[in-house]
Amino acid sequence: MARAVSASYDRTLRAWDLDSGQPIATLTGHEDWVRSVAVTPDGKRGHKVSASDDRTLRAWDLDWSQPIATLTGHGSFVLSVAVTPGWQARRLRLV
Repeated sequence: MARAVSASYDRTLRAWDLDSGQPIATLTGHEDWVRSVAVTPDGKRGHKVSASDDRTLRAWDLDWSQPIATLTGHGSFVLSVAVTPGWQARRLRLV
């Protein structure tokens, strides 16, 4: 199944089935606009990282549940995120 992930003003990320055009999951947890989302380059682990106006990055697992980690430290909106090859969620300190 081909999938896409979108970021939204409604504070959510949404996973889509590109074959049917239907949403398959909604990820909640951000407290403000979600500006950007990136998927791990290998696609195998199924991790995503989102950037938000709530000044956080959040890492999400393939099960489309709650965030597995929240990264803080920005003093203002986080506008974009990119993930490099070799990134592993288990290296993150869970918050």
